[in-house]
Amino acid sequence: MKLLASLQLQWNGLNASKRVVIVLILVAVLLLLLWRVLLAPALHIVGRSEVDHQRLNAQLQQMQTLQVQAGWLQMQPRISREQATRILESLALQKLGPDSQIRINGERVTVALKNVAPKTLNDWLEQARLKAHALPEEARLLRVVPPTKPGPGLPGQPGDAVWEGVMTLILRDQS
Repeated sequence: MKLLASLQLQWNGLNASKRVVIVLILVAVLLLLLWRVLLAPALHIVGRSEVDHQRLNAQLQQMQTLQVQAGWLQMQPRISREQATRILESLALQKLGPDSQIRINGERVTVALKNVAPKTLNDWLEQARLKAHALPEEARLLRVVPPTKPGPGLPGQPGDAVWEGVMTLILRDQS
């Protein structure tokens, strides 16, 4: 109580211009505090909302695409392991070229890749998943820039990168 009474006495002892300056300073501090605590975080969230909205829409589209693919895969007829291995061998020869080797051991399929263009590898993996129901398990790949002379299955532009290495796929259980 004494503190409050002391402040009241000091306030009354100040002339009007000093009181106005003190009030203005207190109002400025209060406005700054309101800005920092209430308005700035809310405005930051509103500013980020469009970016977040676009990111979430992209994720939603990707999930919907995966849902459609999963439904499509579930509707596919079951294939035997022998059919799947024949499909993989055929796809490897057609898509990956003669430099690539495929080794099948039960449900594991090991593919040695050499000079495979990124798009070619992507197409082959998609076809292996869709037609042979094989899923990638492990990949040890190196990105290599081949010589300037493009060869079969290599990208058309000299200096374009290719993949080399080993990839392991698992044949899904069809029972």
